[in-house]
Amino acid sequence: MKRYVSIVLFLTGVLLFFCALLMAEISPFALVGEGNYAGKLATYASGDTIVFVSKAPIPNTISYKYSYDGGLTWQVSEIQFPDYGEEFLPTLSYMPDETLITFKSGLDTMVAQYLDGETFTGVTPLYANTFDSSPFVERLNGQLKRFSLDLPYPNKITVNGVSQPFPGISTYSPNEYVIPSLFTDLELNEDNGPEYYKGGDIVHGIVRTNHDLYIKQSLGGNNNWWPIFNGPVLVGGQVISDPPNYPLDLVFRGGLICNVPHVEPDIFRPTDMQGVGPAVYDPNTIIFVQVWG
Repeated sequence: MKRYVSIVLFLTGVLLFFCALLMAEISPFALVGEGNYAGKLATYASGDTIVFVSKAPIPNTISYKYSYDGGLTWQVSEIQFPDYGEEFLPTLSYMPDETLITFKSGLDTMVAQYLDGETFTGVTPLYANTFDSSPFVERLNGQLKRFSLDLPYPNKITVNGVSQPFPGISTYSPNEYVIPSLFTDLELNEDNGPEYYKGGDIVHGIVRTNHDLYIKQSLGGNNNWWPIFNGPVLVGGQVISDPPNYPLDLVFRGGLICNVPHVEPDIFRPTDMQGVGPAVYDPNTIIFVQVWG
């Protein structure tokens, strides 16, 4: 019994010793700054050098902070950017002779450069559109290379001047995207001419095309002869209208975004399809299919 008590007391003493040592090593945390932060993609730390970048709470400002003495003192540089009302998190690629800070401006990817980690040289637009809120750019073999997620939809879309969540996530499965009701690569008719949406045309659901979308004010419908898109419309190019001026909110009632990133048609193609019926079409055959789920 004495031996058991001795062992317990010994272990308790060891535990108290390490707790005291741990408390002695941990000093109070100092608040370096506040803002939206991309975690590992926005941080560099090696030896006494600590660098990170964040979207500051100050409007239209990215905060670049660095320390060369293990965080005892900090230097701060701020980058100004136009406000497009989008949520994004800037990322960081750090080298001793060059620092690259990547962020979104609208749909464009922008890269701010610092030489020797301190000297700001300007912002370079890559004009590589993306829906990824945290694209990452680094220099490989002398060239800037971007790494980003190929997302089919943005996080938000503006409808009647109000920014709202984009309805691109399935209500049945939060891990799946909604398939567009209409997806095209080129909006062309059988004669390889522009395929116009006209008065009387009413389109529901998400519409996505990799190139231009054509609309025309022509006789028909009850929208002053213009077509109606009730869902979000994403256009890889521009809206080509005849006549050129069109009522945006009356035509695109679910919102419109132009110059969106192109996607491959296969991204929206179902992968788990099951064929039913005979291999050869027969107009006299009727197929009854019962589905669960």
